[in-house]
Amino acid sequence: MFTMSLSEWVGRFNWIIGTSLVIGAVVDIAVCAGLCLALLKERRASFTRTTRLVDRIILLTIQTGVITSILTVVVTIRALLEPANFVWVAVYMCLTRGRES
Repeated sequence: MFTMSLSEWVGRFNWIIGTSLVIGAVVDIAVCAGLCLALLKERRASFTRTTRLVDRIILLTIQTGVITSILTVVVTIRALLEPANFVWVAVYMCLTRGRES
C-alpha cells in the first residue's frame, strides 16, 4: 500500500469508495424515513399540544435528513465520475462533521 501513489490507490480501490458511499446514502435515507414513520405513529396517538411538537420534530427530521441524503448522493456521484479529482473529499469532510454533532 505504501508503494502506490494516491492516484494508483484510488484507481485500484475505487469500488470500495463507491460502495461505502452508496451504503452511507441508503442508510441516511432509511434512518430519516424510519424516524419520520415512528414520529407519525406517535403523532396519531398524542394530544393536541404534543401534536404540534411532534410535527416540528418531523419537519426538522425531514430537513436534516434530506440535506444529508442529497449531499451524500452528490459526493457519491462526484467520487464515481471523477475519482482523481478530490473535490468530493472536501464535501464529504463537511458531511461527516455534521454527523458528529
